[in-house]
Amino acid sequence: MENNLKAHVLMEQINNLSLSSSFKEMAEVNGFESLEEVLSFTLSSLLNKPRFTVHIYHELYIFLEKEGYIRMLKTE
Repeated sequence: MENNLKAHVLMEQINNLSLSSSFKEMAEVNGFESLEEVLSFTLSSLLNKPRFTVHIYHELYIFLEKEGYIRMLKTE
């Protein structure tokens, strides 16, 4: 049951998550509404997206690690 509740975090609207305004701006520019959408891309693809920087990647990494979803981040 806990995994189902946690999975909700990935489907939650990015604007409702405790992420920085820079992260939320990047998401808006790229049309990402949830982390599930962000995580459908590889890291190299994300780094080519407008406003997706190493700082945004670090924030995403820390957030996913805290929530127990770091394994969802595709590095290749």
